Amino acid sequence: MQFYDVLSGGHRTALTKPQIDGLFHAGQLGRNDPCKEAEQAEWRTIDELFPLLKYGPSSLSLYQPAQLHSSRARVVAWTAAISILVIAAGGLAGYFVLRGGGQGSGKAITAASATNPRPSVTYTIENPYFRSQQERAAQERLRAAQNAREQLQVARLAQDRAAAEKKERETQKAAGRTERIPLDQSSVVPNVGGSDVTVKIHDNDVTSFDVWINGDRRRQVRKQKGITNSRTDETLIYSNSRARLYYVWEISGKPNGCLLRVRDE
Repeated sequence: MQFYDVLSGGHRTALTKPQIDGLFHAGQLGRNDPCKEAEQAEWRTIDELFPLLKYGPSSLSLYQPAQLHSSRARVVAWTAAISILVIAAGGLAGYFVLRGGGQGSGKAITAASATNPRPSVTYTIENPYFRSQQERAAQERLRAAQNAREQLQVARLAQDRAAAEKKERETQKAAGRTERIPLDQSSVVPNVGGSDVTVKIHDNDVTSFDVWINGDRRRQVRKQKGITNSRTDETLIYSNSRARLYYVWEISGKPNGCLLRVRDE
């Protein structure tokens, strides 16, 4: 039994002639649907392989039973012969009628056909394996791009955190560390450049004070009276290689107390 491959609706199906006939007249197949013999490689159309389908199932068929009744065969033979004679007569009559006045039109039609030939029908069957490879490659590119964006974001966050920590250290260094101690009492100021310092302050008046650093006395230290929090209001009373200790002048200082500030250098 001869089978034919048919492409219809995106599906490829193997069918026989009677099956193609029935599906065509049922409206399930079209004249231009791709079709080829199963063992052949070249694709054609149903109309090219079975041109008689267009005339309808009542007049012609793709197949005939293997055995027919003899009387029916004679009727069919006479019908075919009469049809051939009628068609031949009509063709001759039309030829003689159109021969004189239709030569120009015939040439024009022939020239138009030669100028605009019927385009060949090309069918492409996509390889599912190739499509899956393309999809996997696209997914890999998307994942790589996402990973690159995440790594860049992590690096930026680390840079921002380092910059914020550095700014905080600089702010703390600029602001310094304040210590309030009572007047006329020896007090320990911790961690001034890595070591503790014993300080005693006696306020003389609005212009000077006396200071003792680790037991050594200094007298008549002049107060620096500048703008508050501008470092012009600080008077240096002690320093080492790593830090400095300042007496801070206050416009309205607390009684019996004074303000000191430690700055790391």
